[in-house]
Amino acid sequence: MKKTICLMIALVIFALPTTLASSEEVEIGPYSVSFDLNNTVYEIYTDGPFHEENDNGDPYDGYVVYITLEDGSDWIDVYLEDYDEFGDGVKAFEFYDLWLWNWSPDVIKSETNLSWTKDGYNCTLIQFVDIFGDTSYLTGWTLESPGPIKDIYGDMYIVGSNFVTIRSWANWDITRQLLNTICVVRNEEEVEL
Repeated sequence: MKKTICLMIALVIFALPTTLASSEEVEIGPYSVSFDLNNTVYEIYTDGPFHEENDNGDPYDGYVVYITLEDGSDWIDVYLEDYDEFGDGVKAFEFYDLWLWNWSPDVIKSETNLSWTKDGYNCTLIQFVDIFGDTSYLTGWTLESPGPIKDIYGDMYIVGSNFVTIRSWANWDITRQLLNTICVVRNEEEVEL
């Protein structure tokens, strides 16, 4: 009886860290990225800052959170572009079609627009299937406004001082779990690198 009770307590103790470890928070540059993938087993790698320019010539610091699933065959990239380093209140804009083209797979068999809501706003979410049958998902928003804006001429563009782009090669259930739980915050105080 004592052995059974001790065994049950040991099982609870060993299972507890797995349950509590499902929520993740990553600090990268001036950002905090948090999400919860439930019991999905994954590893996290980060990269940045790296200094880049967008297609309009606007400079930014880039950061990436790589989430690699257990078997290494699927992964998710959370890509952050930070324009705040280059002046107070600096905002950059990306034409939506150009942004989409930059992040699309090289050879697309099909492209499907799906619905996704971030903070009560509809965001762009696209499912791609390439010619090899691999499926990936793409979405993006700014911390100031969650989706592309259409101007009076019908052109769509994204405006903000920081952009978040998520590209996922994970299955839909894992991708949806990430999208439903992700929170990206730019910390007020600069992080020294």
